[in-house]
Amino acid sequence: MLPWSLPDLTTFIRFEGLGPEGVGWDVGSLAAALACAHAAYAEQLSRVLGPALAADAPVHLVGGGARNTLLAQMTASACGRQVVVGATEASALGNLLSQLEATGAIAPGQRAQVVARTVRPHTVEPADPEALNLMQERLLDAVG
Repeated sequence: MLPWSLPDLTTFIRFEGLGPEGVGWDVGSLAAALACAHAAYAEQLSRVLGPALAADAPVHLVGGGARNTLLAQMTASACGRQVVVGATEASALGNLLSQLEATGAIAPGQRAQVVARTVRPHTVEPADPEALNLMQERLLDAVG
């Protein structure tokens, strides 16, 4: 569990003077905060799994967040890993695949083939994480 929540982050961002106010800044700040959260979770997962998690394993971004190219780029940079952006409707797709399998329309084990034919993922490479590293440090200092 991370030591902050999104309401805490928005309050922190506004009152700590991390940048100008306005909708654009708020959206960018929240994307950066989510990217920092993704990086924290990736770090925790790496500590738990140890060598079982390859150092170059990508982060998979699906669901509504997959629509946000800024979030994908910031996540890649914050994590220092590639981000594979997949299905924006991942829950609906999983539900549909379960129903197709339950009715016999597809055989067990064919889900990956169906997904590969219907979802066109793309990869985002990490960029310079310096600004995100600074934000993550300030967030951790403020809550910890």
